Amino acid sequence: MIKFIGKRLALLVPQMFLICLVSFLLTRLTPGNQARAQLGSSATEEAVAQLERELGLNDPWYAQFGRYLDGIAHGDLGTSWTTGQPVLDDIAQRAPATLELISVAFVIMMALALTLGLVGGLTRNALTRVGDKISYFYSLMAGAVPDFWFGMIVVFLFYYTFPIAVAPIGQYDQAFDPAVITGSVLVDSLVTLDLPVLFSHLDHLILPVLTLVFINTAPILRMVRSSVDDSLKSGYTTLAKANGLPQRQIVGYALRSALPPIITLAGVWYTVLIAGAVLTEQIFSWGGVGQYAVQAVQNADWSALQGVVLLAALLSLLVYLVIDLLHAWIDPRVRVTGGTR
Repeated sequence: MIKFIGKRLALLVPQMFLICLVSFLLTRLTPGNQARAQLGSSATEEAVAQLERELGLNDPWYAQFGRYLDGIAHGDLGTSWTTGQPVLDDIAQRAPATLELISVAFVIMMALALTLGLVGGLTRNALTRVGDKISYFYSLMAGAVPDFWFGMIVVFLFYYTFPIAVAPIGQYDQAFDPAVITGSVLVDSLVTLDLPVLFSHLDHLILPVLTLVFINTAPILRMVRSSVDDSLKSGYTTLAKANGLPQRQIVGYALRSALPPIITLAGVWYTVLIAGAVLTEQIFSWGGVGQYAVQAVQNADWSALQGVVLLAALLSLLVYLVIDLLHAWIDPRVRVTGGTR
């Protein structure tokens, strides 16, 4: 197991290098001039050319990339010209809000998907058949609805038409000044037992979480339902029944066999939530990394954008590493082959 973990960790270095290279090249190919964006449209060509020389934008791409890698090696992701702060500091301030949002949504998604999927896969009656049809219709509808559009509909319904939710601005009422420990308002308010801030934060958290949960639960629900159903129909389950094993033991074997694809999809979908949080944060003015990325694109702030891409890539690779470790723990064959099935 230790050897397997070592191999997976060793792969992180070339993967991160390729991600840095691709993100660097793509930002350079993106329309927009960083020097022009900083100086404004009224700046003269001479001033723009001078700033380009100062920023090294006229150097060959490999020279710029070398400076970028050197900065990463020393913990320097550059400076955001929009905020005037180091990108690493900006991300450190905003990442806890994004991680909190997607983690809360992910926990609710998994609870719903596992509960409904297991019930549908383990029972056979008219009610579950109706549930399957509802689930199929829901998955089609949720898959066709963009998250940003659904977010705006949620705001229109629950804030404007039926004013039962707070204004979709920020993470809490601006009248509060909560203590900052981890950067996550939910965690910090629980640690300090600051109930007014906690309740205000939960009010602001409901709508963005509802948006992410509604859009992203359907694929996991259908995978749980399908995996459990396939496991119960497999040959070894039939053999176990023929040998007279207790139903409880048979179900346990089936669930363990169904876990690998569920874990894989769940991990992949956690990384999907990172991308989904970008526009969701913008709609609800959440103040996380997603909103920071949108502002970076709008302002041609390439240092900030590359920092966000680097963070998302690192988080995704760590999630995939956890997936592989869980697969190796569930299925010993993975430890022998060195990868997931």
